[in-house]
Amino acid sequence: MPEVMIPTRQGDVPAYFAKPVGTGPVPGVVVIHDIIGMSTDLRNHADCLAGEGYLAVAPDLFHWGGKFACIRAVMRETAARQGRSFDDIEAVRT
Repeated sequence: MPEVMIPTRQGDVPAYFAKPVGTGPVPGVVVIHDIIGMSTDLRNHADCLAGEGYLAVAPDLFHWGGKFACIRAVMRETAARQGRSFDDIEAVRT
């Protein structure tokens, strides 16, 4: 499955895109990575979900900076439901 770029107000977010076989409307899911970030394991999870009939997109939320700064920012911003990380997730969801 391909790597894609999701446009946001602050620039593109790289993401892994896994599409199920077949046509028609399908449910979608945003797959959020753990503290490791974008990994083969995350891609495998997205592929597994696609195998079950979901359109799965896994954004790289650490794409814009150093890993430790990004970890703190992602945790803080997703909890507050605002900020760059939250906006990135919302752009992928949309």
